[in-house]
Amino acid sequence: MKQKNSFPHIIIMMLVGAAGGFLGALYMIDTPTSWVNIIIAVGTLILSFIFHLIIHEFGHLLFGKATGYQVLSFRVFSHMWVKNSDKIEYKRLSVPGTLGQCLMIPPEKKDGNFPFKLYLLGGGLMNIFASVLVLGVTLSLDFRSIHILAFVMAGLLAAGLNLTPFSFNDGMMLKNSIKKVEVRQFLYNQLKVNSLTSTGTAYLELPQELIEKPELLNYQDLFHIWVMLVHYNRALEGQRFIEAREIIDEVWTNIDKTNFYRQEVAKEWMFIHLYLNEQLEVVENMWKQKELQVSISAKMISHSRLKAMFAWRMEGNEEKASQFFAEAIEYGKRHPNEGDAQMEYNLIKHCQQQLKERQHA
Repeated sequence: MKQKNSFPHIIIMMLVGAAGGFLGALYMIDTPTSWVNIIIAVGTLILSFIFHLIIHEFGHLLFGKATGYQVLSFRVFSHMWVKNSDKIEYKRLSVPGTLGQCLMIPPEKKDGNFPFKLYLLGGGLMNIFASVLVLGVTLSLDFRSIHILAFVMAGLLAAGLNLTPFSFNDGMMLKNSIKKVEVRQFLYNQLKVNSLTSTGTAYLELPQELIEKPELLNYQDLFHIWVMLVHYNRALEGQRFIEAREIIDEVWTNIDKTNFYRQEVAKEWMFIHLYLNEQLEVVENMWKQKELQVSISAKMISHSRLKAMFAWRMEGNEEKASQFFAEAIEYGKRHPNEGDAQMEYNLIKHCQQQLKERQHA
């Protein structure tokens, strides 16, 4: 999945805006309104996007269930509901670059294939369905409102931005999955790996066929970066820190500046070099970047782990490092992915032991 520029999104927003203005004028032509209503409608538009985010993820869930998928988790912003055996657990998780996500377990393959089209289309189709349904019902009742119009336009815009192939959205995933067997395979592998680690499988226990590296790595491809990060986590889990550094060095050297994973790769590059006490001047310069500081403000295990190592190596503040390590352990208790949480817990405990030995040396 190559990254694309934002031009398609700009075009979609312009077209939807123009169509919305024209159709909105026809819709509201005989309906009295006021500046107060128009201002309130802006708030309605914002709320409508939030509603359509939920509707979108529910669409993935509905169409996924209809094609044999099992629900794994449902997230809106940082609020997440995870299916654990026969019960639903509430967790908190922030994923940079995403507002919501419905993770599902794909059905087993049949003749090497699995259903993916409706699962990927489900979110955008549900946005369209909800918008058309609300518009149709209100028109049939001869009820017109600028707030209804805001809801409808938010849904159509959300569908357009998601279904038009761009970057790593559902439309681009669908387009590439239809065209390329490799993309379909990676999509399936990623869904399966997420399901396995979420239910407690360690990275080192993952089936090799799900995490095979491509023969020719493309560092603009999100799936290729993803599989490399899985191998990085396997190295961390096995406490093979030199191997982990070699993996993350290779990715960091080659990753495109616009790649979705770039910020996450940067943070792990900093962590492993801090752990090995290497390239500290480079780390210090990276640490000052505003984008990174905004990113690590999210409450995540890996962020507290990085802050702890920075406090230890760069600031020489071992007490502060201990506090951040303890904070990371607490975040781990609410982490929805059991396998990832266990890997982080063991890694942090190892770092805490290293720090303790230094304090008593």
